[in-house]
Amino acid sequence: MTVLWSPWIVLPLTLVGMLIVSAHVTIIQHTPAHATRRRLRVCNGWIMLIILPLLGAGVSLVSASRQPRLFALTWLTIILLLIVSILIALADTLNTIRRTRADRRRHLENLLSSAGDHIDE
Repeated sequence: MTVLWSPWIVLPLTLVGMLIVSAHVTIIQHTPAHATRRRLRVCNGWIMLIILPLLGAGVSLVSASRQPRLFALTWLTIILLLIVSILIALADTLNTIRRTRADRRRHLENLLSSAGDHIDE
C-alpha cells in the first residue's frame, strides 16, 4: 500500500493551513479578550500547528506497508493531540459559560442597585 494522497497536493495545503492557524493565533494574542480565554485559544492554536504537519505527513509521506511503526505512531499522536484539542475547547466553552453567568449576575446587581437608587429619590 502506498500513501493516501500525493505530497505535491497535501504539503502545500498543510502549509496554507499552518499559515492560517498561525495568523489566527497571532490575532488572538493581540485581542482584548479575557486572559483565560486568550490563553486557552492560543494553546489550542499551538496544538493545531503541531497536528497539521503530522496530518500532512500521515496522509502523504508515511506508508503503512513500508513504515508500519512510524505510521502507527504518527496517527496515534494525531489522535491524542486531537483529544487534547477537544478537551481544551471544552474547557474554553465551560469558561465562557462561567464568565457569562458572572457577567449577567454583575449586570443584574447593577440594574437592581440603580433601580433601588431611583426608588429612594
